Amino acid sequence: MEINRDAISNLASLSKLNFNENEMDLISKDLSKMLDFINQLENLDTSGVEPLIHINEEANIWREDQIDDMLSQKAALFNSPTKDGTYFKLPKVLAPKDVAPFSDAGLTAYRVAKKATRHLLPGENCVIIGAGGLGHIAIQCLKAMCAANIIIVEKSETALKHAMPLGGDHGVLIDGNEVERVKELTKGNGAEAVIDMVGEKGSTSMGLNMTKNTGSYYIVGYGEDIKIKSVDMIISERNIIGNLIGTWSCLLYTSPSHET
Repeated sequence: MEINRDAISNLASLSKLNFNENEMDLISKDLSKMLDFINQLENLDTSGVEPLIHINEEANIWREDQIDDMLSQKAALFNSPTKDGTYFKLPKVLAPKDVAPFSDAGLTAYRVAKKATRHLLPGENCVIIGAGGLGHIAIQCLKAMCAANIIIVEKSETALKHAMPLGGDHGVLIDGNEVERVKELTKGNGAEAVIDMVGEKGSTSMGLNMTKNTGSYYIVGYGEDIKIKSVDMIISERNIIGNLIGTWSCLLYTSPSHET
């Protein structure tokens, strides 16, 4: 079987790769040899050979779901710098309206930032789409929790200007060229992590196009369908990770002295 240049160009497009003329010729020859070798299997006599469904006879053993207590009061207060044994203690200068958003928006932004920073190495890139109520908190969390480059993508010049001092390394205004701009900032590869706080009006397609092969796209906002071909997911090995609202348990960390 012969692989022509059209097939190579299609594979390159799906893989987000660029090949010159010589590379395309070499790849075409290599793939043709691979397929020719595979075609030789058709000449094998497989009569009497049982179909191999699994590599081995091991199988997963599933346990029944068990409902446990979500979080004890002691565990919830474990990381609090000040407490009275029952409640978190806040400075008297803080009014309830000043801290109330952090029990919802703050924890949700922290939750996705915590997920992303588990895989972000120093010098890698993280894109945040949307610098509104959730986004500006996530920017601050990411800056405090990792050493990745933070790229803020926002449609409002005012919001982008306000968000940059909070921890942004680069700001990209949504003007139709935002994907190309992010690719330029990431040496043509895309970002290792993309956090989409919007989830509608084209942000899902934009976010996936900004995500590096083998990278992770974290979806927080919602409003539209995520549309991507299965073959694109397979070839690029990108991950799509959903994020629910955060809870107090997100603030906990594993400690030898901490019992939950």
